Amino acid sequence: MDDKSYITAKDIYKSYGETKALNGVSFNVNKNEIFGFLGPDGSGKTTLFRIMITLLLADKGTAHMGPWDIRKDYKTIRRSIGYMPGRFSLYQDLSVEENLILETHVSKEFQRIGLRKFQNIHRFSDEQIRAVVEYILDESR
Repeated sequence: MDDKSYITAKDIYKSYGETKALNGVSFNVNKNEIFGFLGPDGSGKTTLFRIMITLLLADKGTAHMGPWDIRKDYKTIRRSIGYMPGRFSLYQDLSVEENLILETHVSKEFQRIGLRKFQNIHRFSDEQIRAVVEYILDESR
């Protein structure tokens, strides 16, 4: 990482079976710089973003968020950033802020009372429960 860069990625590769999602992606983002990933559906934007925020492991390559290595320092990175996926929402009509508040409450309650009781109280579908479980598992890794 050079002195100006705050976020770096070097030769990031990720495949899903035979499908190459990322093929040697590299970039630098300077501190206080606004940076975006643009491209059509299926071009690897979400995969790259999830790798950078430590929700996915790259097959190959290195990256840093500030001074932290995305592999070695993933717990520190997760405590330092916030991420609200566009598609994860228990209730589509809630704002991002409302979903974050709900998600915090749901995670604490879910851990306190258990899966089936939580599902019965809130009348969540199996699909909604799977989304909550996946999120909680991702957070604990």
